[in-house]
Amino acid sequence: MVVQLFLRDWGGLVTESLVSWDRRGFEMDGFEGFVPLVGLDPKHIPDAHGVYALLRASNHPPVFLIENPVRRARLKLYSVEYLATHWVQETAVIYVGKAAGSAGLRDRLTPYSRKSSSHSGGRAVWQLADSDEVLVCWKVLDDPRDAETRLIRAFKASHNGMRPFANWTD
Repeated sequence: MVVQLFLRDWGGLVTESLVSWDRRGFEMDGFEGFVPLVGLDPKHIPDAHGVYALLRASNHPPVFLIENPVRRARLKLYSVEYLATHWVQETAVIYVGKAAGSAGLRDRLTPYSRKSSSHSGGRAVWQLADSDEVLVCWKVLDDPRDAETRLIRAFKASHNGMRPFANWTD
């Protein structure tokens, strides 16, 4: 599927580019990384602002865990039914996020990679049976808030108004 994204940065100007909602599309749009989220080495993550995406490696229908998979067992689980209603077919993208303000990509992704994040999207990701195979990619940008908004908007436009699986808000 070919979609429009708004993340090309040419001399500070954000312009439109055509990519697909898979690893190849993100690579073409200048994203880097594409490494497993679990066990992520912080030294390999830029200490800068940017946007990131979580990509599921499998094309098979998801299996959702009913037991708490995170280290902080007190975190609330989502029901399998709730997760199933948010699942988006035919895309590798399961989450789009930003690292802005005082936190850079390294500060944002390191806790996420430890399965200890109380982040609502993170809880949904960890309930995927194959969460250990999820890849993370990132793109360093000066204005990640705008880029995240545009990326989610473009995703929704190409997926019948649905956000990426673990994005509860725009």
